[in-house]
Amino acid sequence: MERLTHSSGNFDRRIFLQRAGRGALGLGMAGAVPTVLAACGGEAQPAVEIGADAMDDVWLGTSIRSLSNPYHALWKQGGEDFAASVDAADRIQTLLSEGDSAKQQRDMRALIARAGKGNVIFNVDPNEASDALPIARLCENSRCYFVTSWNKADDLHPWDFEYWVSHMSADDVAMGKQVAEALVQSMSGEGKIGAILGLLGNTSSQGRLSGLKQVLANHPGVDLVQLDNADWIPTKAQRVAESMLDSHPDLKGIWAADDGMALGALEAVKANGRANKVGVVGIAGVEEAVRAVLAGDMVGTAGIDAVEQGGRGLAIAWHAKSGELDVASLPREHREFYFRTTLLTKDNAQKFLDTVVAAKGDRDWNDIWVNVTGQIR
Repeated sequence: MERLTHSSGNFDRRIFLQRAGRGALGLGMAGAVPTVLAACGGEAQPAVEIGADAMDDVWLGTSIRSLSNPYHALWKQGGEDFAASVDAADRIQTLLSEGDSAKQQRDMRALIARAGKGNVIFNVDPNEASDALPIARLCENSRCYFVTSWNKADDLHPWDFEYWVSHMSADDVAMGKQVAEALVQSMSGEGKIGAILGLLGNTSSQGRLSGLKQVLANHPGVDLVQLDNADWIPTKAQRVAESMLDSHPDLKGIWAADDGMALGALEAVKANGRANKVGVVGIAGVEEAVRAVLAGDMVGTAGIDAVEQGGRGLAIAWHAKSGELDVASLPREHREFYFRTTLLTKDNAQKFLDTVVAAKGDRDWNDIWVNVTGQIR
């Protein structure tokens, strides 16, 4: 008989429902309950109605910023990988806000209207911290289980809501510090640098900047001479970096708050003829950036498994919707948590490519807490 339990030994309700709904017996949602003869003795016994798995009507929504950002392109892939794993590849939509918060909520509302209240789960990256509350209210009013990443107010918590399952993030301050330290060391602790931020109201952008400033406080020989935002857009970051290079011919480094912007800055450095003279660091661990680190074109990046993040958020919401998770009883370290990241330099970039990047969709999506490293502080 096919296994109906998790590897932990717990009964897997979703697998049971799938097998029952697509086999000889199914769980019906309405109508009379028929009877069948028992296997032994011929006595009539109640039986469940033949029908479809209740999850067969559930839509999956991935709400992110833009596919021009390679990190979000990987997030989209993770969502699609998870959807395929639960036979929902035809019921996933990727909603692109392009940095417009009103559009993000409007697109989510439209998907709910299409699927029906309670029939959508979401994995959401709010554009800014102030967007998390209206997104939470929308999902609560629509009975849609959802997971958020990165941006929310510090005093806003999933455990104060019924359908907000989890909020996940990396430790932005720690990542900002890690790549800043790598950049400073590549400069032997002296010289001028520029910094490129994402959206100004974005929690991650501000946290990573805080990490950079903490490192600079310990290295008085390094001077931050220009600080600009590029809204997470690689082409805008390239223009910002061009301005930095023109304004400061002796610039020795560019710190970028994510890999997409770092890659844009790298293009500006190369076009300026200053490759190997101006170090560049980013954050995210997208494949192109990791390969640039391996080749020596970038100093380093903080590796985030974006495929994992895109799929795991939907997996958590899916398990809540299916009833496998009792959301109200989850410990707080599963309601707000950090996920695993790795500082990548030339020494370990190949290993990251061979494992995290190469793995892509090869995940156990049932092990939903596999990347939890602790409760968000």
